[in-house]
Amino acid sequence: MLRKFRQNDSAKAGGKVYLVGAGPGNPDYLSLRAWELLQEADLVLYDDLPGQEILDLLPAGIEKIYVGKRAGEHSFTQAEINRLILKAAEAGSTVLRLKGGDSFIFGRGAEEVEAIIKAGLDFELVPGIPSPVALASLSGIPLSERNLASSIHFFTASFKAGSDAELDYNLIAKLKGTLVFLMGVRKAEEICQGLIAAGLTESTPAAAVMDISKPGQRKVISNLAALAKAMEVEGIKSPAVIVIGKVCQFAPLFDWFSKRPLSGRQYLLTRSNEAFFNPGDGLGNFQHRKGGGGAAPYLSSLNSSSPCELEKLIRRAGGLVELRPSVQYRELDFTLPDLEDFELLIFTSPRAVDAFLKKVLREADLRALAKLELVAIGAGTARRLAEYHLRADFIPSHADSRSLAAELLERAGGLKRRCLIPRSAAGSKSLITELSKAYEVTEIPSYTVEPLPFDSELKDYDYIIFTSAMATEAFRSHSCTGRKALCIGEATAKAAKALGFTVELAEEPSFQALYEHLIKAAKLEGDHFA
Repeated sequence: MLRKFRQNDSAKAGGKVYLVGAGPGNPDYLSLRAWELLQEADLVLYDDLPGQEILDLLPAGIEKIYVGKRAGEHSFTQAEINRLILKAAEAGSTVLRLKGGDSFIFGRGAEEVEAIIKAGLDFELVPGIPSPVALASLSGIPLSERNLASSIHFFTASFKAGSDAELDYNLIAKLKGTLVFLMGVRKAEEICQGLIAAGLTESTPAAAVMDISKPGQRKVISNLAALAKAMEVEGIKSPAVIVIGKVCQFAPLFDWFSKRPLSGRQYLLTRSNEAFFNPGDGLGNFQHRKGGGGAAPYLSSLNSSSPCELEKLIRRAGGLVELRPSVQYRELDFTLPDLEDFELLIFTSPRAVDAFLKKVLREADLRALAKLELVAIGAGTARRLAEYHLRADFIPSHADSRSLAAELLERAGGLKRRCLIPRSAAGSKSLITELSKAYEVTEIPSYTVEPLPFDSELKDYDYIIFTSAMATEAFRSHSCTGRKALCIGEATAKAAKALGFTVELAEEPSFQALYEHLIKAAKLEGDHFA
């Protein structure tokens, strides 16, 4: 199961184990130390709660082993997990044990540390935000309030098999303050009835919050007598936290998370088959391999031209986003021409920037572009150039081929200037035809784009978002009539209409415009929280 881990210089001392709390599962709430270690690990052993969004932060090639535990279903026993940790660390590897919340709060962190110490290995503990703490900020339930609750009491409703441990409801009912139960969904009825029988009133405010920090976070506000039934009706499932106490009354007023503009809405965002954009092999400040410096893709500017940045905008506005690869890009091998022969270098997409500049960086350096006027079709392509430390000299007023051609023709001034256009091998010839009226055009097919079939069932999405015409081809085998599609440009809208989609078009071909369209549509529809 384990690959051969590379030996560090400290052979006998072995590697090092990091027990990292991933918080409530949303990358926004990772600590900087946790993110740093995600980039450095050789092996990651992870539980259920960290979630795919956090795993997506790992550089390519990092080995991941799922060791999660659910009630009655363990992928590995604790003894087996300990052996995996020790075997890898003893071989000299950096082992990251990634846990939801904090490693020492109702987890097995202490057992794992004991095994590490017994083996004589080095370790570090990285705290994470526990789910009850996240709950207070993200659901509007302050766990303490000086007039209502001056103490907080945490309980687990899950005990080791065969253990005599149980919840002492008579003792718990006498406590003053807020009662918080983790891993208690299956025992919700028992907890509520046990506390009532022990003396708490049926009208005691109570709540349950599910998927804390996730876009689909849901909560039920009720009272002690009705909470368990309300949880069942509303479909509250694990992982969820149960809160009992007067502080629950603040939830309707303090809740901001579920009141975000896209809360409860669900979108399918089509994109390329790459998880994140990783520009230029030669640009160390964008390298995300182990040892590379700079910001991770997740922490990059929201002004990036990657569709993943659109996903983040939607998610932070409360929307549920399913990212599905629907096109794949493949860079082509091409001969780099003598750049001294050209006066303009025209980029019609961020992908063209990547393919061409990677070639430049492999065979020369950016000084080869010194005498060229750089043209970008739109702001997204210009931003991609900026990520290579290059500034676009000209951007047309609208990010489409028609505007690009028309405005460049106006700028030609009767001179037959020479321009170079790296672009998709399948790109439309209309731009080349128009520019040839006033320019000597050399076209370089630098990459190809092909559709990937969408082989899953289409859910009832609020919108399917298309960022390229090619992406629509992935849905050719599906019944698309009547389904709402939001498209980035006219060519994409035309392709989606041909498949039967009810198409809406962003005001301009940019990811920001797509996002703003979703916000406007949500306001028109009103409350839509699931």
